[in-house]
Formats: sequence, C-alpha cells, structure tokens
Amino acid sequence: MERVEYERMHAVEDRMWWYRGLRTLVAEALVRALSRSHSTGPVLDAGCGTGGMLLKLGPSVAHRCLRPGAIAIFNLPAYGWLLSAHDRRVHNVRRFTGRQARALLTGNGFRVLRSSYWNTLLFPLMLIHRLLERDDAESDVRDYPRWLDALFSMALAVERLAIGAGISLPFGGSLIVVATRDGTALDG
Repeated sequence: MERVEYERMHAVEDRMWWYRGLRTLVAEALVRALSRSHSTGPVLDAGCGTGGMLLKLGPSVAHRCLRPGAIAIFNLPAYGWLLSAHDRRVHNVRRFTGRQARALLTGNGFRVLRSSYWNTLLFPLMLIHRLLERDDAESDVRDYPRWLDALFSMALAVERLAIGAGISLPFGGSLIVVATRDGTALDG
C-alpha cells in the first residue's frame, strides 16, 4: 500500500462514515455469530485495512491461523468491474461477487454462516463515481462535510438493520461474510 494512502486511511478511519459503518456492522455480525456458536476460539477479521478494526476488537483476535470451529469475518470489496484508482493505490487486485467468495471459502475449508452485500443504498452513487473516475482520481478515503457524512452513515444504519434482521442484500459496493472453519479443514 502506498504510504500516503495508508496514512490518509489511518488519519480518517475513526471519523469517516464508511469505517464507522463497517466497524459497527462487523461488531454486530460478530455478536450474532458468537451467540449461535459453541466456539471459544479466535476471531479473524480479513480486510482490516490499516489495522484499526483489530485495535477495536483487541489483541486476542490477531491470529494468523484459525482452529476448527473458529469464526472468521471477511469484509471484501465487491465486483471486479468496480476496481478503482483507490484499489490500485492500496494494491487491491481483487473484488468479489458473493458466489466467488463463497466458492473460495468453501474450497478452503470454511462453512459460510452468513453473507450479504452492503453499501447497497449508496451503490448508485458509487457506480456513477466509478464510471466517471480517472485513473489518477483522488481517493474516496477522506473527511466529508458533516451533513454528507451523516447522510451516508444513516444509509449504512438502515442496511445494518436489514442485515441484522436476516436479510441478505442483493448487491452493494462491499461484501461481508461470516464463516467458520470446518473441523475437516486442512492445516497450513
């Protein structure tokens, strides 16, 4: 990841609507998954950006390998055709569909417990932005005017309510997947 981009992300991740929404979504998904699980093992957050999520969850979750029964939460960028200038600057080379993520996880010893797209309500704006974006476009990671940040936060809050109610959103800019490592998974 380019140092400038990392520093920009780190500087705003406690304030920006997207990071706040993501952290709340992950925390809620984690609480639901753990309440239905017999697992007392570690939790893995994949797609943790600058590490801010790991700091919020605490040091007991930064494990490299998962034992069978452990829970993993994956926050993934959606749709390869949405690859952006920001993705290239942070060296993200893949975006996933729900089907691709599920196949990848099940093929590597995970059982998907829950999967949903998110950033659905803002997806039309994201799509327009991507279609008009130049290769050298400024990053989306920045402080937004307070009113816009509040509006975007509200959109994500509505989505979290839907996801929390068991609704899987059919599309969005991101994908959240809660999975558990099968007992039959290969080590390594």
